[in-house]
Amino acid sequence: MKVLIILSALASLGSTRPQYGYNPVSYNTPRYYKYGYDVYDDYHGTKFGAYESSNGHDTTGEYHVQLPDGRLQTVNYRDDGYSGFIADVSYSGYGKHSSHAPIHNLGYGYRGGSN
Repeated sequence: MKVLIILSALASLGSTRPQYGYNPVSYNTPRYYKYGYDVYDDYHGTKFGAYESSNGHDTTGEYHVQLPDGRLQTVNYRDDGYSGFIADVSYSGYGKHSSHAPIHNLGYGYRGGSN
């Protein structure tokens, strides 16, 4: 009788294995974040940056970049999850256009665009 009880106890211990739980990752959880950066390079004349934040559902942000003609392009945007990406683009400053390079005569048979 004691042997039967001991064998049944050992059999029940051997059949139980540790259970490792798996919790699936939910990709629908709200994301809360905020970031921003600016780059100013006086030597090369580079200027750009971005800012963005999300309260878990609505995302708003802005980015700006200095264009080659000297103007600053700023884009303010928002996305509420229903309307999609909505952007408002604005420009500040005045554009400077460089003059064209002079056209030179390159020799016989080629006029270089001048008569």
